[in-house]
Amino acid sequence: MKILVFDDTKLHRDVAKVQLTGHDLTIVGTYDEAEAALTSSEFDVVLTDLMVPPSEKWYQSHGREYDATPMPLGSIIALLALSKGTKKVGVVTETSHHSHPASMAIEHLATANTGFKVLADTNPCEWFDPATLEIVSLDFVYETPAGKEKYPNKTKDLCLAKDWSKALDSLLS
Repeated sequence: MKILVFDDTKLHRDVAKVQLTGHDLTIVGTYDEAEAALTSSEFDVVLTDLMVPPSEKWYQSHGREYDATPMPLGSIIALLALSKGTKKVGVVTETSHHSHPASMAIEHLATANTGFKVLADTNPCEWFDPATLEIVSLDFVYETPAGKEKYPNKTKDLCLAKDWSKALDSLLS
């Protein structure tokens, strides 16, 4: 499957590379890269973050106040993907409808029968080992050959990142 993943956070992009092996992946980190990918290629699936910094092309004299301020521009990428014929588009965000109005607003679009889905809040996120980028269940403790616990401080030793595999499965179901 040909998949575009757009997220401005490096950890989320790195996890996508590990989790979505076996697919034809294009992974981008800026609005401009996502727009260019959608303009030059067709995708079966687009998975995009919601809150991302604006395009650098938009920094005109009166637009500089928004420089690098995250905005709900993933929704624009999602709409662009749908307009280009992408059949399945998912907005994968840690922002819930309780914490940001953009997340609440975009969920209304997801109720239409469009092939579009919002995967929000911490539902699409899991704990990962930053060294291996593998999901770590907090229900059990790893032991090393030396007998010491691998994650003695649980979440202190881990990082929370998007579970792109879960997001893709949810989008396709």
